[in-house]
Amino acid sequence: MMHVLIIGSGLAGYITAKEIGAANPDVSIDMICQDQGDFYSKPLLSTSLHQNKQPDDLITHTAREMAERYQMTIHAQEKVESIIPEKQRVKTNRAEHRYDRLVLATGAIPRTINDQWETIQGVSHINHLDDYRTFRHRLKQKQSVTIIGSGLVGVEYANDLLLSQHSVNMISLLPYPLYGLVPEAIGLAMLDNLMSKSLNWIQTAGVSDIQSKHAICVTTQENQTIQSDQVLLATGFIPNTTLAKSAQLNCDQGILTNQFSQTNHPNIFAVGDCAQSPNGIEFYISAIRKSAYAIARNLNTVNTPIQSKLTPIVIKSPLYPVVVCFKNNQRVGTWEVDGDDSNFTGRLFDQSGQRIGFALSGDHTTERQTLITWLDG
Repeated sequence: MMHVLIIGSGLAGYITAKEIGAANPDVSIDMICQDQGDFYSKPLLSTSLHQNKQPDDLITHTAREMAERYQMTIHAQEKVESIIPEKQRVKTNRAEHRYDRLVLATGAIPRTINDQWETIQGVSHINHLDDYRTFRHRLKQKQSVTIIGSGLVGVEYANDLLLSQHSVNMISLLPYPLYGLVPEAIGLAMLDNLMSKSLNWIQTAGVSDIQSKHAICVTTQENQTIQSDQVLLATGFIPNTTLAKSAQLNCDQGILTNQFSQTNHPNIFAVGDCAQSPNGIEFYISAIRKSAYAIARNLNTVNTPIQSKLTPIVIKSPLYPVVVCFKNNQRVGTWEVDGDDSNFTGRLFDQSGQRIGFALSGDHTTERQTLITWLDG
């Protein structure tokens, strides 16, 4: 019987376990994770506040229930210390595990901007449920929050906090939210909608200091000081490649995989936020599902590439709905935009005039299927 070992119990780990079990009923599966191994959907962290959900409400299944559901063994609260590819072994702080196939689902880690600032109580990254528990425990009713970063994560948390009657400052190095993901018209419309709900927008060349006094004070390079009760660092994530590098797996920004989700060691696969496929790094559930589907079918005979099906990304911004979609993760090109009054359709073309993406906002988000057909044409 083939034995598959999965490192990581996030969405990538569990989706892959589900796919492997469904496609290979005779395969045995073990999972190793540092946390409790309980299942929750990480994308819901940025929407639960205005839905009146507590952090533990997001747990839909315990680790024991997941183990029973997918007929696997879960080694919870066990830290992986090393991978030995030539022996097909994984060493942890408790045991040594063998594998026939290994799947790395080690996720991503927050991009650090200053180690000292991040030790200040009330300054937070949110990367998993335990981080979110801490953030919510500290967050009191109608407190003010400063968000540093205006990308997808920052925008989603700003929506959630504003809808929950918190005052929000957003500090950005860029001229509008979702820069690089949407055309300027949609980014500026997002900014207008957030500011109409009392968002305080601060564009700056950078943050020069964060200190905890009677409040948490963030100072910009222009010497403007913004005070708030909490600071949320939404400065992005980078793939967690520490284990992979120590095992001599090829890495760039992420763990490099081929079109079959294999690393340079044919018995080792990578999936999710830690992986860098030929299309690059994709921090989206749709990319996880495509890769997990391929891995489950490539355990014995490698002949199933990652599917290229177009899947739109719905940004969780109820104050101003936005949907984006890109072909092969291509985002650099020329936008053509039509629409008015905050309802826009943006079509993205590369240098040769080929269609590579679209962005929809407001009422135009209902046209996503039409635009998928256009993009796929």
